[in-house]
Amino acid sequence: MPFVLTDRDRGYKHLLKWARQALADHSITVGIHSDEGGRNLLIGSVHEFGLGNVPPRSFIAAWVDEQRTDLLALIKKAEIKAMRGVDPIRALRQVGARMVGLVQKRMAGGIPPPKVDGTIARLIRTGQLRSAIAFKVDGST
Repeated sequence: MPFVLTDRDRGYKHLLKWARQALADHSITVGIHSDEGGRNLLIGSVHEFGLGNVPPRSFIAAWVDEQRTDLLALIKKAEIKAMRGVDPIRALRQVGARMVGLVQKRMAGGIPPPKVDGTIARLIRTGQLRSAIAFKVDGST
């Protein structure tokens, strides 16, 4: 008699679909938000995109490109937490906090090319720009 293997889905696919939808209803933004305003937003924009003779020193876009696999793994963990009953917003806030820490670590390690402007170097050294990095979890409607 041949061996028969039966795969029974006892709600896992439905639960996974629910978790993904619960997370998809929201978005995470990481960076210097417009409500931060002021000098940090300006200096952060100059670093991210470059301006005039100041070359770009991307601390967000390049980081996302470099860390894509790890970031997807963080989001997958949030899906699993949501499936286990953790509030999806709470799960996404945990992802956002982790992302902020990773961006700040990247900034602390230095982003080439080396800085030549004393004001910008002071902002980096004092952590003023780094401490402006934050996350938000917003409902995407």
